[in-house]
Amino acid sequence: MSDPISDVSPYGHAIGMSVQDTTNAKLTVKVPYAAHLVGDPDTGVIHGGVITAALDNASGWAVRVSKDWHDDLSMATLDIRIDYMKPATPHVDLFVTAECFKRTKTIAFVRAVAYHESQDDPVATSVATFMMGTPNQPRP
Repeated sequence: MSDPISDVSPYGHAIGMSVQDTTNAKLTVKVPYAAHLVGDPDTGVIHGGVITAALDNASGWAVRVSKDWHDDLSMATLDIRIDYMKPATPHVDLFVTAECFKRTKTIAFVRAVAYHESQDDPVATSVATFMMGTPNQPRP
């Protein structure tokens, strides 16, 4: 299994995302507050697309750190539902904790929460399904 801490997606790199903690099928990522992530310059609130991407990426990583994951499998987001609870707080880092709570042969189910200080006071929550497909093949 590849190391999710060093296997950040290109978009994850662009927004400064890093894996903070992993525990069987659960992980936490951090997106540090940065000016280039701001969606509303008048308020300093980060763009909702950054929150969406952080939830989706963390959810995918939760599937990858779950037991029985094989690096030769492809995976794609099949569906994600996000509920925004409140605007992100300006100048405060964002955290996302995601957990893969059920896997079948071809589908993984994940819950995630985006927050600043406590998961009990979320910025947004999500539920997602991921399709695990055929083994990855090298490109010709």
